[in-house]
Amino acid sequence: MMIRRYWMLAVPLLMLFGLGQGLSRPKPLPGADGRLVDARLLELEKELGYHLYAPTWLPHKGAPGILGTKLGAHRVLQDFCYPDGTMMVFVAQERRTPERDVYHAKHFIRTAEARAEINGKKGYLSSGKSGERRLFWHEPETSMIVSSPNLDDGDLVRIARKIQ
Repeated sequence: MMIRRYWMLAVPLLMLFGLGQGLSRPKPLPGADGRLVDARLLELEKELGYHLYAPTWLPHKGAPGILGTKLGAHRVLQDFCYPDGTMMVFVAQERRTPERDVYHAKHFIRTAEARAEINGKKGYLSSGKSGERRLFWHEPETSMIVSSPNLDDGDLVRIARKIQ
């Protein structure tokens, strides 16, 4: 009878500890497609009426970040963090138009320092004004940018290849 009482006390404590751990770090939302997303990205997909891209894998146990998904004048921006909350990488995307394709050609393609292959598409690597590394490529209807101040080119390419 005494053992049963210990279990009645231990189970709620284990559940409370587990819940506390779950609330202390950002976690990806479960999804059938495996994308690492926050609730705002899913809301924006519905509002905008088209698919938004997100990584299905990040190095170093990365997860959706503290800032979350934001809609800007031209781009949808997502941040992703290390388990300790430190910023890891940004994923930016915007719908392609002829005007924006000209802008991207000037700022990413013509200034590229290196090239990469992203699932059969041409990718362009360059350094930003703050020293961050950026990887740019086109999906059929969307321009994509993966940017990080602390990941190397190899990590950026691996992340880009896991974006869907």
